[in-house]
Amino acid sequence: MLARAQEGCAESVAAIYRAFHPPLFRFLRFQEPAEAEDLAATVWMTVARTLSGFEGDERAFRAWMFTIARRRLVDFRRSRARRQTAPMASLEEVAPADVRSFETDMVESDSLRRALECLSPSQAEVVALRLVCDLSVDEVASLVGRTPEAVRQLQHRALRRLAATLRPFSSEAVTA
Repeated sequence: MLARAQEGCAESVAAIYRAFHPPLFRFLRFQEPAEAEDLAATVWMTVARTLSGFEGDERAFRAWMFTIARRRLVDFRRSRARRQTAPMASLEEVAPADVRSFETDMVESDSLRRALECLSPSQAEVVALRLVCDLSVDEVASLVGRTPEAVRQLQHRALRRLAATLRPFSSEAVTA
């Protein structure tokens, strides 16, 4: 399918978009909830512009796409830091619930995003890339510029912290 998309087959490009947009959007929503749609559009424009030069299988495509996404996040954050403008209203404030994103699992995404808020930014990023984006330890290590062992340690510490944070809620549910 990737080869056909690289040749310009619109159906293959659409199939790739349908397969990869939901995890991309969830990742971006974890990182920058108010900017996720714009960032995703920027990522897809970059993918479309450079797809013909891509080499690799589906797994390599996933890693390549999330590398682009992470770079767009870094660019966005640098730009925002230079501008120092007031943020606009969130999507929830300007659009009714039935007009929101196509995501059917947004409630789960929001719950996971809230749970990840107790983690450091690097821990949250590693957990999101590993669990939401389904990238391997080696792919995440390459993407974030750390060793695979450092990624494993970040993930381990993050999951321990999440378990400790969520433990009081699970005991409340049992006693209720």
